[in-house]
Amino acid sequence: MKKVELEKEKQDDTLDDLSSVLGDLKGMSSDMGSELDRTAAGTIQHFANNTCSVYITYSKEDEAVRSIQAVHGFVLEGRPLRY
Repeated sequence: MKKVELEKEKQDDTLDDLSSVLGDLKGMSSDMGSELDRTAAGTIQHFANNTCSVYITYSKEDEAVRSIQAVHGFVLEGRPLRY
């Protein structure tokens, strides 16, 4: 019985971590949307193969690193995001 309780605690911890990451992603995506609204035309490049490239400038290096790490490999509408 103790083994089951430990496994449940481990799953709860994992779900808490996932929830935290999703919260971070939500905040970062909102920030990215705001940044895209403020940037000059030409910062989003669309390509013929139905992909695009986005250039975003961050004020702090750690924000950029966190953002890249959070979105790399994330699947949005069936398509993977990559850095």
